[in-house]
Amino acid sequence: MNYNNSPDPATSTALHGGVERLSGVDGLRAVAMTMVIAQHCGLLPFGWVGVWLFFVISGYVITRGFLLEESPGRVRQPVNQRFASFVRRRVLRIVPVYALYVAVCALFFALPYGFPALIDLLGLTTFTYNWQMILLAATETVHWPAIGHLWTLSVEQQFYILYPLLFLCAPTQWRWRVAGAVVVLAPVTRWLWISFVGVVVPDADAGRLAFSVYASTVCQIDSFLLGALLARFQAQLLGSRKLPARLMLLALVIVLFFAAAYIALNYARGDRGVGMLKNIYSGIVYGQARELFVYSVINLVAAAVLLVTIAGTGGTVWLSNRLLAWVGRVSFGGYLFHALLLWGVSDWIGQELKHTPISWRIVGFVTIFFATVGLASLSFTYFEQPVARRFKAWTSRRTTPDNTNEPARV
Repeated sequence: MNYNNSPDPATSTALHGGVERLSGVDGLRAVAMTMVIAQHCGLLPFGWVGVWLFFVISGYVITRGFLLEESPGRVRQPVNQRFASFVRRRVLRIVPVYALYVAVCALFFALPYGFPALIDLLGLTTFTYNWQMILLAATETVHWPAIGHLWTLSVEQQFYILYPLLFLCAPTQWRWRVAGAVVVLAPVTRWLWISFVGVVVPDADAGRLAFSVYASTVCQIDSFLLGALLARFQAQLLGSRKLPARLMLLALVIVLFFAAAYIALNYARGDRGVGMLKNIYSGIVYGQARELFVYSVINLVAAAVLLVTIAGTGGTVWLSNRLLAWVGRVSFGGYLFHALLLWGVSDWIGQELKHTPISWRIVGFVTIFFATVGLASLSFTYFEQPVARRFKAWTSRRTTPDNTNEPARV
């Protein structure tokens, strides 16, 4: 889709439902997955921000689909049908491979733990694992290996339920005002949330409160909504060739300003050297209101990166590379599988990979990355896509009227 009358390297083949697939956006997914794997291997302390890039991309992509359904010339379905169709597509994309991964992990880890592991299993199967991690102390549950990253899938699924209700049910003139207000007021929301958790969990220390912000859907929904706003105002943002690059520059300035402010605060607190970078963009950031603002800063950068990628701004063409786009296309499975592979490597060497010498971490990262992409590619090609095709064929047979030769739309 081209809004600025120039070739768009981010655009490639058509996706189901008539929505163009943007290979550059797939390339960003690949980058996000790589950042997360690198952090878990002990190589990239701020690699966790890749998850927030995933969040912004998700908000953008699903809103793009919703807006296409409302484009002129298209017959608009009733709200209940649009909602059911969206949920069905999301469930079909996420649940089969997710269920497979959870089942494999349960066989490896849950069965030996017995009944206490059922708490984790309940949170995982109901996509409420993030709330379990927030509200239950580590001593109250098992938290078996290779599932700690799955809280992000709970956040995504909760957004996929809540957001369509806003988009499809709210009056058009209020949709984007509400979304914009949530984004702008996100730091206030996080402050109110910390106050609430402090009452519900009175013995929570600063680290646990900060984690409750980190993993809470309430506190991170602004990342998805920022992506949604980008989809809604994409045409206007791409109306000028220079605007995306200027917004990217502004986002980087904000990143540097935030870092400089907290480096100064760390210095005033007595930190020196590398310690001055503590809790700015790495680890569980908290203290001196960091946890209120850092996610908004990261979301702005993620949205700016996504915008320049869509615009095909110079320097982003490499994101449309066919191999990189493929990695992005299978990145959901890759995000799932990498943790199990990382556990296997750590178990084999007798300690967590991130605590080994740097040379071991590099070799481990390369090994895990390629093994992850290979396993995710096999899963996508021989499990996820076949399951999706069979389900669509089954629903087509159920919804096609017997008295017509015209195929039903799914």
